[in-house]
Amino acid sequence: MDREQAITLAVSDVQLEKWAERITRRYRKLVEGALVMGQDLNRIKARCPHGSFERLFTGHPHAVATAAPFGIRTAQMFMAIANHPILSQANHGSSLPSSYRTLYELSRLPIAVLTKALEEGLIHPEMERQDVALLQEPREWTPRRAPTTPRAQANAKREISDTLRRLWTRYPEAREHMLTEMTALARAHDLRFPAVMATLKAHATRLTATQARDVFGLNDDDLEETR
Repeated sequence: MDREQAITLAVSDVQLEKWAERITRRYRKLVEGALVMGQDLNRIKARCPHGSFERLFTGHPHAVATAAPFGIRTAQMFMAIANHPILSQANHGSSLPSSYRTLYELSRLPIAVLTKALEEGLIHPEMERQDVALLQEPREWTPRRAPTTPRAQANAKREISDTLRRLWTRYPEAREHMLTEMTALARAHDLRFPAVMATLKAHATRLTATQARDVFGLNDDDLEETR
């Protein structure tokens, strides 16, 4: 038995639980830090004459010499978090993400949606800003105008690829469902772009040629276009 194994065996569950509690306390302080920052900013703004509060932050044309290292937009996010009737409650600390940007996105949700998500455990420390959008109530979707410039087309492809890759990584148990849904969507709209579809799936799934043929019905010519 080496030294590392001996040390591991010597640590009791009681000690592990103490360490876990300490980690949890420190994590809660990360969330509390965003709340404290927002509360402090609200107090400072209340004492500033009209138009002078913005000068405290980087990016203002007449910022003070020792301006805060972030802009007024970030300050407003902290303030919104601190003013929120649910996110500002201390008992939610261990369930909330530590990123102030993600907390801000949560603050924009309807109260009923946020409350339900907390009750169902859908809000957790590892969630990111894009995850908040999944909590939004369904609404009628208006298609965007197709991008026409090369740069817009490149940005659209990058957004699609990033979204597919993120969902594929985050929900491994639902990968078969993702493939089924995307295939059904393409067929429902009578899409005739198998090479494009193969490219998008390859970004997310890294499909082999055989899998691409079996799942999407692509032939060798279609696959060759993606190489």
